[in-house]
Amino acid sequence: MQRLFPLFVLLALAAPWHAQAASICACYVGEQGDCQQEAIGDGRRFDCEAACESTHGEQLKRFEFHADANFAVQIMQDCSAAHAAASPKPTTQPVVPKLQVEIPGVAFTPITQFGGVLNVNFLGEYLSGAYRYLIGIAAVLAVVMLMIGGFQYALGAGASDQVAKAKTRIKNAVIGLVLLLSAVAILDLINPQLTQYDALKIRFVSEIPREQKDDAGDVVPEGALPDVPGAADDNYFDGGVLCGSLASCQTWCQQNVDEEDWPTANRKTMDPSLTSVIPETPGLKNPSKKRASKEMIAALTKAGQEAVNRNPDSFIQIQDGYRPLRAQIKLACDLMKSGNPKEQAKLGSIIAYPGGSNHGGGAAVDVTYYENGKQVVTSSSKAQGDESFREGAGELADIMATAGMVRYAKEIWHFELEGKTTASCRCKGTQCPFPPRC
Repeated sequence: MQRLFPLFVLLALAAPWHAQAASICACYVGEQGDCQQEAIGDGRRFDCEAACESTHGEQLKRFEFHADANFAVQIMQDCSAAHAAASPKPTTQPVVPKLQVEIPGVAFTPITQFGGVLNVNFLGEYLSGAYRYLIGIAAVLAVVMLMIGGFQYALGAGASDQVAKAKTRIKNAVIGLVLLLSAVAILDLINPQLTQYDALKIRFVSEIPREQKDDAGDVVPEGALPDVPGAADDNYFDGGVLCGSLASCQTWCQQNVDEEDWPTANRKTMDPSLTSVIPETPGLKNPSKKRASKEMIAALTKAGQEAVNRNPDSFIQIQDGYRPLRAQIKLACDLMKSGNPKEQAKLGSIIAYPGGSNHGGGAAVDVTYYENGKQVVTSSSKAQGDESFREGAGELADIMATAGMVRYAKEIWHFELEGKTTASCRCKGTQCPFPPRC
């Protein structure tokens, strides 16, 4: 028995151990909805609420808690975004240059902005000041030469050669002064702008936030996955996805399998041959020629007609639809090959593992909505909570509900065929919350 004891120890050490990720607790406080995270270890929802109330008191508006790793990542991202939005924006002040050697008459004015144009006067003011300064110096030198010539003439009365030199010096000084003043006068008479320098006019480029879509609602949560991928294994896709961990995805991508040999479908991904381009019908536009399943196309056609019935000047625009399995594999391998841990961490949290996409199964679409020529529903995760989208988000959710679709509660643009995906964090019609949240 004693001889077998070391064997039992080795077996115990070799057994897989799973550490539960620490719970995530986010507290939203103040009128601006600032978010701060509370450390509660592996606590419970009750612990999160108590911690938020204890720290923030009456300032607390709401809190979010989750222990699941996939949702935890999303909560952390939402909290960071809310904190950044509520934080006071840094103010900028244009820098005014300071000369190391002061030039009389040269003073710089701050940069001004008018009509989308930045007016930068620094170079013009510097050249104008230097121009005036050099004219003054030249005039002073001419007068000095006149004075020197006068003294030379007075002192050389008995020497004809000295008198001649004095006359020449005086004549040259007078000619130089006359030429200088004449040049300035002529330039000023012809066009005063010739002696002035306009400000540099630089068109101001406003910052336009990049449309960023958060695909957390596209992740299929269930699925048992093998640790090591094997494309030739018939049971390889039984779990529903191609690779279900960063390690297994890394292994798959390092095999450098030719793209022509990549699978085109599995249990949760529809074969491309079963999809077609979504046709443009009344109230429905598809400028990017996105594809969808027959069932989804029927639902979208019905939703477009409902939009037109409510407002003839409204339409639904398709942003994304069916995602082929091969495209999902390529995205995953691009992330793996980037070598950036932050980018790789998106896989399985806000980007579905290959084959684990609701879009891939033909059950989900991303759309925007327009009324009277104005976009009233965005596909930007940063902008979707803006009050200007409240009415449009509610109207779109109600329209899609009439066509048998539900919305991912945290994204105002993501809709799925009812009953075809998980019911977690899904809402329907007027029941959908705003700002979007689970």
